[in-house]
Amino acid sequence: MGLTSNQAIAELREAVWNEYVSSLPESRATELQKNKITTFKVNGRQMKVQTRVIGKAPAGGYPIFIVLHGGGSDPTGEMNESQWSGMASRYANLISCPGIFVSCRAIEDTWNCHSVDGSYMFYDRIIENASIFLNGNPNRAYIVGYSAGGDGVYQIAPRMADRFAAANMTAGHPNGISMVNTYNLPFYLQVGELDTAYSRNTVTVEYAQLLDSLSQTYGGGYLHDVFVHVGKEHGVVGDNATGKQTVVDDTAAWLKAGGRSGVGGSVSETTHAGTLMSAHVRNPLPERVVWDLSCRTPSARRISSFYWLSAPLSVKSGILDISYDKATNTVTVNSCTVKTSGKITVYLNEEMVDLFKEVHFVFNGKTTSFMPELSEKLLEDTTEERGDRNFQFVAKFSFKTDGTVTVG
Repeated sequence: MGLTSNQAIAELREAVWNEYVSSLPESRATELQKNKITTFKVNGRQMKVQTRVIGKAPAGGYPIFIVLHGGGSDPTGEMNESQWSGMASRYANLISCPGIFVSCRAIEDTWNCHSVDGSYMFYDRIIENASIFLNGNPNRAYIVGYSAGGDGVYQIAPRMADRFAAANMTAGHPNGISMVNTYNLPFYLQVGELDTAYSRNTVTVEYAQLLDSLSQTYGGGYLHDVFVHVGKEHGVVGDNATGKQTVVDDTAAWLKAGGRSGVGGSVSETTHAGTLMSAHVRNPLPERVVWDLSCRTPSARRISSFYWLSAPLSVKSGILDISYDKATNTVTVNSCTVKTSGKITVYLNEEMVDLFKEVHFVFNGKTTSFMPELSEKLLEDTTEERGDRNFQFVAKFSFKTDGTVTVG
């Protein structure tokens, strides 16, 4: 097919997507079953999930909620099993509007049960299956977790920020995770004022302040809010409450006082995780991406891309800040501390730039201009890599940190 216009590209994209969906094995359609518990395998690992579909699908498809249970280190697995079973009641009212609710049983019973290396590929599969087989909207996928599930949200959301429209972390611990990748991901943090184990209460506010600092550093982004629930301990935070909750008003003053009750005043706020998150819709092609390559998913996931960027899985350090401007047909590296002899790839489609004019690439003050090379093979490859029709690209170029540019 000759790719001589945007219309031709759109038609080819649709054809490639339909071919991809038709190529999926029949078993994929049963991995998530409406209002049932199922177990499915990915690359030799297996996960048990409970899927509920509520209400009539809105325009664009159902919101997709991935829910992570509490628990953690559990030699017998009994505690995690109980915590997972309890999620159905804990978040029974999480979805205040029509949606797909997928409660995930951790694939291992370790302290980091939801973020062990083999788990990330399941979250991809859940979003993809929900989108293709249950009429879910991949631009309205959300992740929420409590306690050990909160630990999981901290670990998963930054590494897979391009998959989600928003995230809600409740009563978890970040364990030093970088939040740089959440430039485009709204992030909600909730904790009980009296949740002092592992300093979860104060660390939650410290991470909210970290997001404040990142927003200042990068001149925007990092939308977030923090709710410290007054007088609440670890197990009773109202992230699933439909009514407004009493939270600390001035969390900075509260933190400065060491988390002492009564400091910072109080205010009534909506803290319902579903309501907070569902107000956001993912932009899969944001004009600016900030990527901390030390914070990536493990190689078991087999995905090297992040939004419209890709780098070899061997690259595990440095931060890339890059943006595009459709009006000027320009891609600009704002800053780059990545050290690699390999190439960083920039994927392009017609929503980002005019593919039938020269694209200008600016790096270290030098501009390189080129005509994009349109490729049906690339469209097929990017469709298959992430199984998300929003990440289908028809052109690419790569650059090295010495400024060398390769087209196609």
